[in-house]
This record gives sequence, C-alpha cells and structure tokens, in this order.
Amino acid sequence: GAVALAAALADQLPAECQRVGVVISGGNLDPALLAQLWE
Repeated sequence: GAVALAAALADQLPAECQRVGVVISGGNLDPALLAQLWE
C-alpha cells in the first residue's frame, strides 16, 4: 500500500502504466494527513 501510493504520488510509475488503482485502507491512516499528501 504505502510503496504503491508513494510511487503514484511521485510520478515514478512505468510509462506503460496508464491507469493505476491504489487501495488505501487501514486504521493507521489519518484522514487529515491523507488530504495533505493528496495536495
């Protein structure tokens, strides 16, 4: 989860990956922090 999200946010996915889905779940995720990272 965290590595996939980091790759997507850092624009480090392979060129052939035009559409990528990342599942973000779990009790350790702070919604405020997620909103801040998403910006």
